[in-house]
Amino acid sequence: MVGGSTGATGYVVEETVKAIKSACSLPVILFPANAAGVSESADAIFFMSLLNSRDVNYITTNQAIGAPLVYKHRIEPISMAYIVIEPGGAAGWVGDARLIPGTGQSLQWRMRWLPNTWACIIFTWRRVQAQTNQSLLK
Repeated sequence: MVGGSTGATGYVVEETVKAIKSACSLPVILFPANAAGVSESADAIFFMSLLNSRDVNYITTNQAIGAPLVYKHRIEPISMAYIVIEPGGAAGWVGDARLIPGTGQSLQWRMRWLPNTWACIIFTWRRVQAQTNQSLLK
């Protein structure tokens, strides 16, 4: 996976993706902070929606801006919604998240919610990997 909350845009992302693809046969999935983190060389991209952001750009706008690039370069979009839990880190700060408390009742809810989310992400990753492996065999 290539991306991040800060500094992962444009030329840096493109060159990083190319270097990874030249060194191994694993699929490269982007997790961009915004539309500037799209690389035409990637195999897939997480279309991430930060549900507890106070900034609409991190909920839907960046996805709308990046969609034409994803379509043009035939990058597989993988829908993903997420919620940032305190302390939040860079993702919480950059995405202007209204942080979910990490203790008490919220912690119990989080522990029930996260396993299903990770199972979904792992399932999606395996699907992308299988599709990429099939295309490499052709």
